[in-house]
Parts: sequence; C-alpha cells; structure tokens
Amino acid sequence: MTRGRALRWLVATTIVLTLGIVILGRSVGHDGPARPTATVPRALDYVGSASCAACHPREYEDWRSSDHARAQAPVPGPLVIGAFDGRAITAEDRRATFARDGDQFLAFLAEGEGEPRRLPITGTIGIRPIQQYLVAGVGGRRQVLRQTWDARAAELGGQRWFELRPEEAAPPDEDRHWNSATRTWNQHCAECHVTGFEKRYDPDARSYASRWVEDGVGCESCHGRGSGHVAWAERPDDDPGQGFARPLAFGGKTWSWDAARRKPVAQGPASAGASYGLCAGCHAHRLTLVEAPEPVDLLEDGHQTSLLDEGLYFADGQIRAEVFVHGSFSQSRMAEKGVVCGNCHRPHDGGLRLEGNALCLQCHADPDFDRPAHGHHEPGSPGSFCVDCHMPARTYMGVDDRRDHRFGIPDPVGARLLGSPDPCSSCHQDREAGWVESAFTAWYGTRPGRHRGRGLALARGRRHDQGSVGELGALARDRDQPAIFRATALDLLRGLDTEAGCELALGLLRDPSPLVRRVAVTALAGLDPERRLTLIGPLLADPVLTVRGAAVRGLADLDLERLPAELRPAAVRALAELERGLWLNADQAAARFELGSLRLAQGRVDEARTAYEVALELEPRQLEAWINLADLARLDGNEAELRRILERAEAALGPCVAIQLSRGLSLVRDGRHGEAVAEFRRAAALEPGDPQVATLLALGLMALDRDDEAESVYRAALELKPDDLPLRAAYRDFLAARGRSVEAEEEGRQIERRRRALR
Repeated sequence: MTRGRALRWLVATTIVLTLGIVILGRSVGHDGPARPTATVPRALDYVGSASCAACHPREYEDWRSSDHARAQAPVPGPLVIGAFDGRAITAEDRRATFARDGDQFLAFLAEGEGEPRRLPITGTIGIRPIQQYLVAGVGGRRQVLRQTWDARAAELGGQRWFELRPEEAAPPDEDRHWNSATRTWNQHCAECHVTGFEKRYDPDARSYASRWVEDGVGCESCHGRGSGHVAWAERPDDDPGQGFARPLAFGGKTWSWDAARRKPVAQGPASAGASYGLCAGCHAHRLTLVEAPEPVDLLEDGHQTSLLDEGLYFADGQIRAEVFVHGSFSQSRMAEKGVVCGNCHRPHDGGLRLEGNALCLQCHADPDFDRPAHGHHEPGSPGSFCVDCHMPARTYMGVDDRRDHRFGIPDPVGARLLGSPDPCSSCHQDREAGWVESAFTAWYGTRPGRHRGRGLALARGRRHDQGSVGELGALARDRDQPAIFRATALDLLRGLDTEAGCELALGLLRDPSPLVRRVAVTALAGLDPERRLTLIGPLLADPVLTVRGAAVRGLADLDLERLPAELRPAAVRALAELERGLWLNADQAAARFELGSLRLAQGRVDEARTAYEVALELEPRQLEAWINLADLARLDGNEAELRRILERAEAALGPCVAIQLSRGLSLVRDGRHGEAVAEFRRAAALEPGDPQVATLLALGLMALDRDDEAESVYRAALELKPDDLPLRAAYRDFLAARGRSVEAEEEGRQIERRRRALR
C-alpha cells in the first residue's frame, strides 16, 4: 500500500471512529427557554400523616412502628439510638468522637492532621440494622456522616460505632469525600426518606433550598396528597378514588394451589390500583425525573430505571451492587404472573404476612415443597427455608443483609460459568465447587436453570464478543423473557453491531414494555434524520415519560419546522419534560453530561461546553465528559487545546484507552503519525486484542509503510476476536489494498458466513 493511500485511509477512519459527538444541526425548540423555571402546580396538597390517625387508627399505629415511619427523624428526638457517650472510633487518619451537650447530639471529627470539627447532629436516617446521622453542610446541603451506629444486638456484633465503607474514604478536597457537593443527602437520600420532598436546587448558586412535608415515609408517600381525601371524608360522595388522585390497594390478586397442574393460580383480577410499581418509586435503582411525583403504577412514568448493567448485577441477573429490589423482582415469574409486594409484605408496618416457609406456602401449597425430599435439608436447619436457596442474601452497608428478589433456581454449574454467586457454595464454603455440583446434580439432574442461557448471552455481550450477537438478538425478541433482560440484551447488541441493533430495534418500537421501547429508540440514533423522524416521531406522543424523552433526544438535531405539524405539540411537550428532568438533577454530573450532549445535538456549542465543564467540576473522573469536551476543541480545529484537555483527563483518571485513542487521532490530524502509533500502542497494552485499538494501530503502521507489522497486529487481534466483523472487514480491505485479491475475497466470504451464523 502506498504511504499516501494509507494516510487518506487513516484520516478517513478518524472520522468514523471519533470518540466525541458530532453536531448534526439545529434543534427542536432551539429558541426556547434554556431552563424550565417551575413544575406544574398541583391541585391537591399534603396534610401530613397525623391527619390520618383519627379515621384510620389501626393503620396509623402499624405505620408508626414501621421502618418507613422511622426512615428519617429530627434531632433532638426519641429515635436517636446511637451511643453519644464519649465513645470514639478511629480509621486510618480519621477519628470521630460522639457526645451530648444537653439536648444537642454532637460528632467531633478529625481528618488528617486537622483539628477536630464540632458537628451538631441534625437528623437520623434509618433505625435498623444501622442508623446514620445528618449534619448541616454549606449552601443548604445536608451531609451524611460515614460514621454509623450498628443497631444490631451486642451478641450479633452490634451496639458499636463503625465507619461505613472505609475503603472508599477520600481526602476533603476530592469529590468522593463524604462532605462534598456530590455526596449530599439532598441529592442521594432525601426523596425516599421524607415525604413530599422538593429538592429546589439552584444550578447557578450551586445551593439548595430543599423542603419537605414530614420526616419519614408517611401515608401520602404511597397514597398521594391527602387534602382531597380529607375533604371527601367530610362530605363523602361516589368518587371511586375517595378524593385521592388515584385509587390504591396493596393486596394484588389472590391465589390458590392447583394440585393437578402443581402451580398456584390467580383468583380474579388484581385489586384496583395494586402495583409493585408504586413501591418501586423508591425500591429501584433509578433516576427520578419528576419532582415530588404522585404515586404511579408504571415506574417509567416518573423515573428512568437502570438496566442489568455490569456494575449493578451479575450476568444472570443476581444483585451485585445495592439496587433496592425492583430490578431483581421484575425478573421473577412472580412479577410476570401479577404478584405484588403486598402479597408478601403487610403494607403499613412493612412486616411479612407470614413467617418462615408459610409465607411461600400460601401460594406454593404443595406439601412436597416443605419436605426434605425437595430441599434436602432437615426442617429448621440452614438450607431448609425457601429463602435460603431462592432468595440468597448479600450484605450491604457493612451489616445490612438484603435478599435477592428474583426468586432464582440455584444453578451451581451456571454460577461457575458466569462467575456469579451460588447459594449452595456460599453456604458450604468448606467444600470444593465440584462437591457442590455433584451433590446438586445427584438431587436434581443436569437440567440447567432458566437463568443460565440468558446469563451466558449477557456475559458474552459484556465482553464485546461478536459471537453473542445472535443470542442477544434472540433474547431481546423473546417476549417470554423479563423486559429488563430484553432491554439489556438490545442495549448490548447495539454496542456490538450497529446494523443488527438497528434492525432489531425497528421491530421493538411498539413493544408492550416501555423499558424495551426506550432502548429501541436509543438504538436508532445513528440513522439518517429523515428515517429517524419517520420511525421515532410517533413515539414523541408515547404514553410513558421515559420513552417520550428518548424520542425527543433522538430527534434533537432537527428543526422544529421540519417536523410534521401533527408532531410539533408532542415534540415541544417531550422536550420540556426532558429538560425539566435534566435540570431537576443538575446537581449530578451525569445529568450535566446529558444536558451537554443534548445542547451539542441542538447546535448550542457554548452551552454544551459549559455543561461538560460543570459535570467535570462535580465529578472529575467522568470519562465521557472529558472526551466530549476534548472533541469540542477538535470541532474548533484546536488540536493543541484538545491534547491539553486530555492531559487533564489523564491526571484525573490515570491511563485510559479512550484518552490514548483520542490523543492518537489528534496526532494523526496534525500529521504526527509516529507519535500517533506510539499512543495506539499504549492503548493496545491497556486493552490487548481490542478491535478498535487494533484497527487504529494497524492503520497507523500502514501510514508509516510498515505493512508487515500492521498485518501482524490484525492477525493477533483476530486470534483473540475471530467473530468481530468490523475487524475482519478492516483486514479484508487491508488485503485488497495490498493486491492480495484472492485472500481478500476469501475473507469477504468468511465475513458473510460468520454474519449469517451470528444472527
């Protein structure tokens, strides 16, 4: 290949592989207001939980003793349970002492070589198994101390102070420090620990004027604002909602055991208003998009829920990080069949409706389930309870055991293949894995659990294995699979194969699941504007908030005038909702990044730059913001500034493939190909066999007339990633450019064979 052709090829490739976001044109609502100033007024107002006591004394008393009622409390007050008696704890260079001065509860905290700070306690969070403590911060912030009271009994190791997650402790000048602007109660805790919370964040002053109706999760957190109900109680009429914005019941369906089919069957429809989506507003890993939302049946109408992301869940869907139940429960057969939280949990005190295996046997009434022949453990022993095997616990916040609510079937072999936990091995830690697998197979045979196949597909997709394209596509299309798995499969697929992702997404735009529809809209972002408008435009009027937001984000580069007249009102509404949600979360770096990307698509470059800069002030380790900020310098033609930004990024993040590639591409554009190859080699050392890195390195070597080395790079990468079709296509083009047409044609046939096999 000639040097000139290689240079043209490499420069063209930088356009295709650029890591930033390209400006596409003017935007929907380009001349509209930059920031919504207020939410829509509500017709109803809060009255407080005490207003419920007169008419509902039993429910009120049950609630008063619940974890919900004690989710937060003022200080001084009767719910302080920590020992403020002069006790102190030390962790590395941090020392905290807890004491009282009359009615005042105090923490004296010393960090590093600084003098102890006197911190008055202003509130408590939680009651068991731990209690955390709030102190006042600057700018209306409330901060949560890392020092935490272990409320368990002394014989269980409790009744002590301990530091929560000491391995995550950071110096006071870092954004990860407990007292930083990114670790505030206002941002992370408040909406699910108080009733009627309004964040009221001022993005310009970087301060809060937060307010709320009452501490704790009160009656109106679940039932909705109560003024209308109080008025109805004074003058009852035939309103089915009894003055509330929506009727509410917790019980869901009733169930009975069908002995012939050996399964529980539902008796009649669910109670009016019953939905586990109501509880999921707090019990989900999600981003809230509406301030002080009313209770809703459908979670995605006020929140954007997380997928089965690698840091949150194991590939088979088991909980990894603290994800608050909903994401795991939504995977279960129970959720699929209409079971809701209230079938197992009493709604007002939060306790279980029945204890032990009796809770499960109320539906799974076959007596064989509660015998050693099923569980192979003696009654009353560890392993004999349904939850031991089907709801294994994982410990968070030091001592807080949370049970996995996907109700999985143990699968020791699948757990080994996926690197996920296995309840059998977790209990029998003194045994080797082979012993556990042999015993399990002897008892239950070799049939794999239903989680294993989809888990293997997600695991391969997470590894960017092109061989998973077909598996992920099949999983995303299968409506018998949980929506969270299907949406995650589509999300992984679009990152592996854009063409296959688009093709699959076209068939999922009308899917019954709003989660799947949302991801499908996002998968079509790379289509040309006219086709996007045709396909995504109708979803601007989707009945679910997050789908409308994805649709308007996908069309943000288009002029309002280009939209058909019938779509314009929906586009204006969806854009206003999207911006309101982003500004509601403007105290979070992720929301600032999203705002920057929206402004960039709209052609509002200066606002995009500002948004990325603010995101990095809040969270200096946000890689995407660094890359996009650098790419704005590229769009300005300022390669030197781009590389200065990347130097700052590397100082914050350390060596990183994306930074090395972006710097290398910048050097290519400046004609400094030898230096660019050095950067690509550094990236290759960080990610051996990465197809994009290998392609850029090979192209850089070709530009230096080092074709033999380039071929070695391609071959080595293909050894590791034989099913990566873009990598094979680049190698095919390399062979053709070198005049090796026979080999190039054979490589082309190989690509087609693999493409058919993968799909």
